[in-house]
Amino acid sequence: MTKGGLFRGSRVFVVCLALGCGQALAQDPMLVGKPEHVMRAIGKISEMPPARQAALVPTLIAALASRNKLIVETAAAEIGQLKTDVREAVPHLMAVMRSARGRDGGLYSLILAQVGSPAVPALQRAVDGGDYLMRRRACDALRLMEHRLADHPRCDR
Repeated sequence: MTKGGLFRGSRVFVVCLALGCGQALAQDPMLVGKPEHVMRAIGKISEMPPARQAALVPTLIAALASRNKLIVETAAAEIGQLKTDVREAVPHLMAVMRSARGRDGGLYSLILAQVGSPAVPALQRAVDGGDYLMRRRACDALRLMEHRLADHPRCDR
């Protein structure tokens, strides 16, 4: 258990962060076995006031370390939708993008583009780095942002 009664490593973790553990489990004690509830519950975070969103950023970052792909994708997507400063999430989003397989990398490019200017330094490092796939994904994010770095010579290769 972590601070606030959240259960790390379980599907309830993200549901609890969105609704509060007691309330979530009271609504449906079978949440642990129903990942679709994770999507429904976490979708409510973007509707919260910005101050409440800011308080949830560390928990969303922790959810990025889950072994459950649905939780990772949902937490990452929610970070991209927040109306608060999420610069502390950028290194974690970059790590998730680095480990993403296939088309999943495009999702993280989009999310980093939604984060906006706080993601630019990390994206620039990826463009300058030696990893071809990360460079392509970083260039995609910069293009989505319509950032001048999308014209970097390494983005053309």
